[in-house]
Amino acid sequence: MLRAPYEVGKSYITMDTKLEDLCEKGFWQEALQLVWIHDERQGWQVSHAMLYLMLQKCTKKQDLGVGKQAHCLVVKYGLQFEPYLHRLLIRMYAVCGSMSDANRVFQQHQAPDIFAWTEIISMNARIGQNEQAIKLYEQMQVFDILPDGHVYVMALKCCMGARDIKRGKLIHAQIIENDMESDAFVRNMLIDMHAKLGSLHDAQNLFEKSSLKCDVIAHGVIIGGYLENGLPTQAVQVFGQMQQRGVKPDRVIVLSTLKAISTLECLHEGRLLHIHILINGFESEISVPVEYRFFIEYQC
Repeated sequence: MLRAPYEVGKSYITMDTKLEDLCEKGFWQEALQLVWIHDERQGWQVSHAMLYLMLQKCTKKQDLGVGKQAHCLVVKYGLQFEPYLHRLLIRMYAVCGSMSDANRVFQQHQAPDIFAWTEIISMNARIGQNEQAIKLYEQMQVFDILPDGHVYVMALKCCMGARDIKRGKLIHAQIIENDMESDAFVRNMLIDMHAKLGSLHDAQNLFEKSSLKCDVIAHGVIIGGYLENGLPTQAVQVFGQMQQRGVKPDRVIVLSTLKAISTLECLHEGRLLHIHILINGFESEISVPVEYRFFIEYQC
């Protein structure tokens, strides 16, 4: 590809080097202006890598105006459907707060790859556009594109946000069909979705079926699910099972269990949990709410 020289004193450096230097120093708008000047006057075309760099900088700084200028260059050079640039354009518009443009860029591609699907679904989910994200997930099936674990997690999260257990169960069936239920991230999100949408029996079955494989996150999810459904006794029982399995609880689990114990007014379990907090050095890590602090300090 042609490289236009940029004069600095008596030496010459390639245009890409100059553009990279401008971008690294935060002058990506000046870099774009330089590209347009040389493009119009000398017929010079910026490299793909430099376009990618400029779009990255616009995304990081959330500069929609400059991002649109970079998009114009991408279209002018006929590169808008290059997979890596296509995905970055989607992300740039989404991060810059123009989700409608992000969706439009995605829809313009007649055959987006799995990474583009993942990007657009994730970005819609990220801003709470649950219905749009679920519809995009369903469109994937029409294009016969097999979702990966990340897409399943995002789709399930959106079902939770939309309070749509029917679609959630349908996605669960597809996960089983594609042998993805054993994936830790997918499994934890399935437990969370079922518990939060009132399908606690399914959450319990999934947790118990793979309890020996479950990590600290899965234990935290099922404990939170029991609490949300008014079952503090079961939450305390799961915490006890964690201890037996040697799974160390995190701050969220300790606080959730403390809430369950306080609800039940279980003095013995409260003392044991207080000892656990002291032994594991959680006192410095956990900011215990006043109502629970009273319970462990005075009731125990």
